Amino acid sequence: MRTRRKDTEHQEQKALIQICDLNALSDPRWGYIFSIPNGGMRHVGVAVKLKAEGLRPGVPDLFLPVPNDKYHGLFIEMKIKPNKTTAEQLITIKRLREWGYCAGVCYSALQAQEIIRDYLKGAVTRGP
Repeated sequence: MRTRRKDTEHQEQKALIQICDLNALSDPRWGYIFSIPNGGMRHVGVAVKLKAEGLRPGVPDLFLPVPNDKYHGLFIEMKIKPNKTTAEQLITIKRLREWGYCAGVCYSALQAQEIIRDYLKGAVTRGP
């Protein structure tokens, strides 16, 4: 069932934000992560409105606008298996990397937490 997978992706992303909020108590950089609500099922009227406001297919779910020594910021697309990235997501991630961002896909809140921790230490070499 597609809804269950989306719900699980939602739960993983929600868990990650809770982790980030806790880590922000000791390192404020964690608190700057924000979601980019491009995905999900919507009423057609809402979808039309959001598209007019700049909704773009393929944009990752989360962005941490904190630069480090190697990158301008970190984009994360949250997935759970067996969900796969779309062609648009792969193209966007590739371009973001070309433009100096760290960008990739994480399959759990814990994996994303590790990537963020390593990114903030300057230890990520390519992206999740």
